[in-house]
Amino acid sequence: MLKFYNKEIHENIFYYLIIIYSFSIPLWRNITPIIIILLFINWLLEADFKNKFQRIRKKPQIYYFVTFIAFYLVHYLGFINTINYEFARFDLEIKMTFLLFPLLLFSSNTNIIDAKKLKYIFLAYINGCFISFLISLLNSILLFISTGDLMWFFYVYISYFYHSSYISMYIIFAIGLICYLLIENKIRYKLSKIALYFLLIIFSAYIIVLSSKAGIICLFITSFLVYIYLLMKKKKVIINSIFFIISLIIIYLGIKSIPTSINRLTPALEAVRAEKRDINMEDGTVQRIEIWKCSLELLRENPILGVGTGDVKDELLRKYDEKGMTFAKSFKLNSHNQYLQTSVALGIIGLLSLIVMLLTPLIYALRNKNYIYFFFLIIVGFSILVESMFENQAGVLFFTFFNTLLFLMTDRISLNAK
Repeated sequence: MLKFYNKEIHENIFYYLIIIYSFSIPLWRNITPIIIILLFINWLLEADFKNKFQRIRKKPQIYYFVTFIAFYLVHYLGFINTINYEFARFDLEIKMTFLLFPLLLFSSNTNIIDAKKLKYIFLAYINGCFISFLISLLNSILLFISTGDLMWFFYVYISYFYHSSYISMYIIFAIGLICYLLIENKIRYKLSKIALYFLLIIFSAYIIVLSSKAGIICLFITSFLVYIYLLMKKKKVIINSIFFIISLIIIYLGIKSIPTSINRLTPALEAVRAEKRDINMEDGTVQRIEIWKCSLELLRENPILGVGTGDVKDELLRKYDEKGMTFAKSFKLNSHNQYLQTSVALGIIGLLSLIVMLLTPLIYALRNKNYIYFFFLIIVGFSILVESMFENQAGVLFFTFFNTLLFLMTDRISLNAK
């Protein structure tokens, strides 16, 4: 009886720590590592390791477990082919949850998280995003009062906790979760539904004022995917098509009305079309294009094994120096593309591990009608085209948690799930 009681305590601790972690992701980055440590301590104290590892070994779980941790293991092997051991150790530390979350969640009894509890995890995350927005807005208001400058309400200045690229990804995923909860009728109370519709409007507007180019494109992608999802669920082609067109028009007008959004998008399009560019121009798109060229050159020089886990930054800085890219070198910019970043560090082997980690669960999600997981992977897969998000704790802790959780919750999320 005592053993069962202890097990129940550990399972409750596990669930509530998951809730707290989900809530804290868009907020304080210093809290999430502490919660992970508490999860790990609870996991150790719970013991029952025989059953834990049996859960991992169960088919098809084991195949996806290996797929999820392979990305980290390849980085660990890349330690052999490196000179800068200090940076390599730092990189492995940043990426630790690529190993830790699959271990903790695959081996735990996630059956205790039923559809209702999963909804609370999603709502905790959505509320965390809303609190993050409110704190950011309050901070901007206070700065505006002291300076009188409207710039505090746009771009990086309207995000208190994270860079606009990361918070945009967080908010886009929150928008997807809200749409899922509403379309699937997971919310019972009318007032709660009204609140979620209100948040949809707030979050969409927030994406526009954040002015992240990737975030704005993801907002259009989200609108399209939600439209397809509605057609699959409701079958009302004409009504849903009208709403889809109206939403696109509203987003477009919103972008046109916000100076920072249009001022960031127009130069980006011009930079893509230009035959010659100032390689030291302080424009994100220009810098990305030139950095991608440097990354491709390094990949051609080291196609199989890459330059090594710890030497990727040093090699990029060397390339910037060769090309006279003083702006990129002074800010020590990474590849700003996770596919290229991984390829430069670990060669084709590393790139394949990244693609498999994203593509395998994407196919699994589609086959099992876990469309919120499919949406998550599409958004992340696109976002890392323009940011090396797995080189930063903000990207790693977000992805590794939800990637593992959404996979394990497939039977509770599936379109056919009751």
